[in-house]
Amino acid sequence: MQERRAFVIDQIARADAAMRAGRPNESVVIRAMLMEKYSQYTDLADLLGPPPQTPRFATAAPGAHVSPAHPGETPAPMPQPSP
Repeated sequence: MQERRAFVIDQIARADAAMRAGRPNESVVIRAMLMEKYSQYTDLADLLGPPPQTPRFATAAPGAHVSPAHPGETPAPMPQPSP
């Protein structure tokens, strides 16, 4: 875990140095790689931010009760399959 954290810190420093040296593309590539490979680790959240969450508007299973986005709002009826 400490080696992983040290690697991420080093890569963030490299991304920052690339940005300061006028190589924004390199910086973006490094940061994207870090997010892809390491964002799920909670011990790195202070460096990379929280892990990605499921979208708020995920598709519900057929027949599942879906609460409205706003209180007092009625959701649209789900389409029923043809007989």
